Amino acid sequence: HLRRLRTLLDGQRARTAAIVAESFPAGTRLNAPDGGVMLWAELPAGVSSAALFDRALADGILIAPGQMFSNSNRFEHYLRLNCGLPFSAEVESALRRLGQLAADLNGP
Repeated sequence: HLRRLRTLLDGQRARTAAIVAESFPAGTRLNAPDGGVMLWAELPAGVSSAALFDRALADGILIAPGQMFSNSNRFEHYLRLNCGLPFSAEVESALRRLGQLAADLNGP
């Protein structure tokens, strides 16, 4: 059971990473820590994950801005994405919308 679950979760994280790579603005970098079901996205300089959080929340998309994980603004342009939900058309659509919102914050 655990082997199948790990394989499933690895696949979900890989699919999430692929959508982020396709949909987020140029300069976005991903970090996939060993183990777990999270991805860290480093947004291009000047793109605030707090501003992205506010816009995403207005669209019903919940993300974790990097500031939640630091007592300083050190991770202000990072966000954490949970890849534990089963990958679906709805999840893919939300990731693509999140990328569009990030691109809007990145400017022309």
